[in-house]
Amino acid sequence: MTRRGVTQALWLGVVLAVGPAAAREWHGLTPGVSTKANVLEQLGRPTKELAVKDVPVLAYVGRQAPPGTTQVQVKLDGPDGKITRIDIFPLAELDAATIEATYGKRCPSDAEAAGCYVKKLTSKGLTYNLYAAEGLAVFFNNAGTAVRTLSFMPPALKAPETTPDGNQAGNPNQTTPGGDTTAESSSGPALEEEAKALEKDPLQIGGTIYFRGALDIGQGDSGACCAVGYGAPFLIDAYLDGRPSPRVRAMARPRLLYTPVLDSTESLGLRSSLGPTTGLTGTLDQLWINFDVFRTVYVTIGRQHVKWGVSTLWSPTDFLASGLKNPVAVFDDRVGVDMVRIQVPIESANANVSLMGVVDPVGALRGDPRPGVALRAEWSFWTAEVGGGAFLQQGRRPRFAFDVSAGLGPIDAYGEVGIRNDSDRPVWSMDVAPDPGTGFIGQYSGGTAKVGIQPSVTGGVRLPVKLSETRSLMLGLEAFYNSSGYTDSRIIPWLTLNGDYTPFYFGQIYAAAYASLSLSEPYPISLGLNTIGNLNDRSFVARVDFSWRFFNALGVELFAEVPFGREGGEFRLNYRFPDQLAPDGSVLFPATSQRLSYFRFGLAFRISV
Repeated sequence: MTRRGVTQALWLGVVLAVGPAAAREWHGLTPGVSTKANVLEQLGRPTKELAVKDVPVLAYVGRQAPPGTTQVQVKLDGPDGKITRIDIFPLAELDAATIEATYGKRCPSDAEAAGCYVKKLTSKGLTYNLYAAEGLAVFFNNAGTAVRTLSFMPPALKAPETTPDGNQAGNPNQTTPGGDTTAESSSGPALEEEAKALEKDPLQIGGTIYFRGALDIGQGDSGACCAVGYGAPFLIDAYLDGRPSPRVRAMARPRLLYTPVLDSTESLGLRSSLGPTTGLTGTLDQLWINFDVFRTVYVTIGRQHVKWGVSTLWSPTDFLASGLKNPVAVFDDRVGVDMVRIQVPIESANANVSLMGVVDPVGALRGDPRPGVALRAEWSFWTAEVGGGAFLQQGRRPRFAFDVSAGLGPIDAYGEVGIRNDSDRPVWSMDVAPDPGTGFIGQYSGGTAKVGIQPSVTGGVRLPVKLSETRSLMLGLEAFYNSSGYTDSRIIPWLTLNGDYTPFYFGQIYAAAYASLSLSEPYPISLGLNTIGNLNDRSFVARVDFSWRFFNALGVELFAEVPFGREGGEFRLNYRFPDQLAPDGSVLFPATSQRLSYFRFGLAFRISV
C-alpha cells in the first residue's frame, strides 16, 4: 500500500465512524430523526451557532471539530428542530476507493438502490457519488482524486432528479446538498462557499508543516557493514483561498523546502521536485482564479493541478503533471502547471469535456516554456468510467491517453494506456564492444530522444474487505509496462551522471502488491505493507508504513524499507567509479558511487492548520 493510502485508511474510520448498514447515521446523529439536543449531547457546544440563509446551523471548527475533521456543520429545520443535513470536511485526503470500501460500489445501472451509488456531475465539472438510499453525498475536488466534503441527509428511496447545477429540479426554492437553492447555487454542492459564509470571511489561510527524516544503513566503502546515510527535508506548504463571490474563487499556494542536512545517497527517496540542494528553496505550487460563464462554461486560469489517469501507483497518462509520480510518496510535492482550463460539464450524459492551453513550468525555468494544447473527455456509465485525451506540445510529437475503471463484483479493476511518439528523456545504450582505452564513458552511446510509438500501460485490481465496524482491510495488485524503459541495470550509473535516471520508471516491467489494515478504535492506527519489484533485473523493495495521529492535530508517520533480490539491480544498487578524465587530464565526470543499502528507516511529523 502506498504511504498516502495508509493515511487515507487511518482516517476513514475516524471521519465516517459508521458501517454501510447504518450509513445514514454519523456519530450517533441521524438526519431527519436526531434533534439539536442530541447534537449537543454527542458533539458538545458548537464553535458558532447562527443562521445561514435562514437555516439554523451549528458549526464545529478548530479545536471543537470532531476528530478527523477540519469542520462539521449541522443544519436544523428550526431553532430546536431536527437535523436536515450534516456536512463533514475531512482532515485527511480520502479517495473514491476508500469510500467505496465502506459504503458500497457503483450501482449497475442509473437506478438508485441500497448499498450502491450513482455518479453525478455538478455544473462546475465536479463529481459526486450519491448514495440515495443511505442519504449520503460524497463530493470530490477539481481533479476528482480526493473527497472534499461528505453530506449526510435523510435517505430517499429514489434520488431526486438533478439539474446541471446539481440541484433538485421542479422547486426553485428546494435546498440542495450544498445548502443553496436552485436560483442561488453556482455549482450545486457549494459546501465550501457556505463554510466561508459561516466565518464571515472571504479569505481562508492555512497550510501544512511537514518534518521528515530518514536513515539508510548500508555497506561501507570497504565493503563491510556499516555506513549511514541521512536526510531531513522540512516542508512548509501554505495557502490563501479567496472567495469574494460564490462564482469566483482565487487560490495561492506557495511552498518552502528547508533542508538542513541531505546526504549524497539517492537511496533515501527524499529527493524533492525542488532539487537536492541544502538550505532554503521556494517555489509556487498553485496560483489560479476560477469563474463561470453563464453557469455553463467554467474557466480556471493560472498554475493548477490537473490529473489524468486512474491508477494507484504509476500514472503513465499524467501528461499535464510537472513530473513523474513517486509511487511510494505519502506527500506528492510536484508543483502545478501553468495553464488556462475550460470545462464544459454535460450532466445529462454523465460526461465532462476539458480544453487546456498549457505552458511547461520546468521548461519555462530553462527559457523553453514549450506551450501546448490538451483536450480530455470523461464519461461515466453503468459501473464504469472511461476517459481519453490528447496533448499537442511545441517541440514534441502528439501524446494520447486512455483510461478505464470499473467495479467487477467486490473487485475494483482499472487500467490506463499512455502513447508517446517520442521519449521524455534522452535514451542511451551500452556498446557491445567498447574501446577499453575510453574507460567508463566509452561504454555508452546515444543520448538522443527516441522517436516512434512508445506505449506505457498500467493496470490493477483492488479488493476492499470490511472486517468489522472499526477494522477494514484493503488488498491490491498493480503492474506497469514502460516500453521506453531499460532492461539492463548496469547503465544506471551513466544515467545518474547525466541526470536521466528516475527510480520506479527506469525498467520496462514492474509489479506491486499492497495491503493496509486500519483500526479506528480505541486509537486511530493504520498499518500498511507494499512490495514493488523490477521484473527485468529481479530487484525488489518491501516497505512497512505505520501512521498514528495525536490530539487531532499532530500526525506521526513511520516507515521501514528493505531492498532484496539481485545485487546491482535498481533497488539494490552497488557501484563505484572514479573521476572520468579527458585526454588533457581535466575531469569530464566526477567520481560517482552508490553503496549497497541494507535497511532504511524514516520518521515524519505533520501538522495541518
